[in-house]
Amino acid sequence: MDHIVDQKLSKTARNIAEQKLNNFFTLPIRIDHLESRLVTATTPNYQTSEGQSHKAPSSPVEKAVLAREELDHALAELSELVYLRKLLEETQPELIRIWDLRFRKGLRNTDAIVIQELGYGNRQSYFNDRDALLGRIADVFGLWDDLRGGKT
Repeated sequence: MDHIVDQKLSKTARNIAEQKLNNFFTLPIRIDHLESRLVTATTPNYQTSEGQSHKAPSSPVEKAVLAREELDHALAELSELVYLRKLLEETQPELIRIWDLRFRKGLRNTDAIVIQELGYGNRQSYFNDRDALLGRIADVFGLWDDLRGGKT
């Protein structure tokens, strides 16, 4: 799982990678919400419904299928993030500290705060480690495609 050496992620891919890092902390709550929505969507409803002119799901079955797809996607993303986190805990624990301090939504820490908090003497060392973390996310979620002429 080595990311492309000496390559930078595009701004779009970097934003996606940063969002994935944030998602690690928010996905469990989102999954709980989706599971409860799925239970509600599969409860029988005997009321008749009028025709609709917008693109929202119209039937309980359609709503349940869409909720299941969204739940499956969230579970798969969380599984990948948990796998990566366990791997990094064993091999590169310094990246976990950056992940926790920089990308936990509630903290809203800037790079400068994280550099100070973690005691990086050299700013470039921090940015190299942060880029390595983003590169690992890019590996797992296939965000390097834009460097090979594919799409982000």
